[in-house]
Amino acid sequence: MQVEPSDLLSLLRRGTRDAHSRLDARIDFGRHGVTLQRYAAFLDGMLTVVAPLEARLARWLGRSDGTSRTQRLEEDLRSLGAPQAPRSADVRVPATLAEAYGCSYVLEGSTLGGMALAPVVERSLGDDVPTTWLRLRGVTIAASVAGRLT
Repeated sequence: MQVEPSDLLSLLRRGTRDAHSRLDARIDFGRHGVTLQRYAAFLDGMLTVVAPLEARLARWLGRSDGTSRTQRLEEDLRSLGAPQAPRSADVRVPATLAEAYGCSYVLEGSTLGGMALAPVVERSLGDDVPTTWLRLRGVTIAASVAGRLT
């Protein structure tokens, strides 16, 4: 049975809706307010998850376009003057090629959320606040993803 891309996208959205809702509720900078401390904690939490995933994805899929999520997160945290502590987290990394592609899809999709969060953070904390990770892919990825999934 062949699944059309638009059907696959609908299935994926329905299947991840609850998880996205829980995550959005926890991050909701609009409702909870953005402070430098909350923003730094958010970036630090993302780095704790993204760093091991990005490293494992590189083993399965090779390096991407040279833009490292881990480096961007570390740069933004440094710019905020946030302490750089060694990280360890129980992050489930991809164990198969299929899982690697799924994980890559989710990480790329998160860049769309970053595009929505960046202006909220900048309005609250000023235009000079580092948002290079939130703006990792920008408009280019949005157009690319939309073109592939519709």
